[in-house]
Amino acid sequence: MKLSCALLTTATIPSSGQSWTASRAQALRFYTRNNAYLLFLDDQVGSLEAGKLADFIIVDRDLLNCSLDDFRAARIVKTYLGGREVYSAN
Repeated sequence: MKLSCALLTTATIPSSGQSWTASRAQALRFYTRNNAYLLFLDDQVGSLEAGKLADFIIVDRDLLNCSLDDFRAARIVKTYLGGREVYSAN
């Protein structure tokens, strides 16, 4: 599922019938820390901390504050794996 889809998906909690939609911060966390945890790799990746691999991307806009249309149009500018640049859009 694309990250922008996670922001538009509403889940209904069966026991209460209440619906819930993830915030942007929650959706980003689901794709980073939570996935690392599910893969038993949270001691190595999932967040930027001393002693962890520096795997991250730089995007062309602030994903937490831009409009949803801008969010969908975001482009990756650079990608780093293990602290080394492996992709640059330029």
